[in-house]
Amino acid sequence: MVLPEEAESGDTAAHGEGGLAVDAVVVFSGGDQELARTELQVALETLLRRLPTLEPAVPPTDLKRMEGLLVGGLQEVPVRW
Repeated sequence: MVLPEEAESGDTAAHGEGGLAVDAVVVFSGGDQELARTELQVALETLLRRLPTLEPAVPPTDLKRMEGLLVGGLQEVPVRW
């Protein structure tokens, strides 16, 4: 990424049409939580793709929720493959 203050006057990566400076900013809209959610999603998709027979070892009704979390969570998720 080229920051506008580092760009040369003819650098089209940092300047738009007519040579006007364009701010280059990368933002994760949800902050750390959104990044963590994305990382978890990628990890689970990869795990399920590599272990296609992976399945829960207990019925969903037997899963125990963690107390005190605002967003919820499970104490453990037993699996078999």
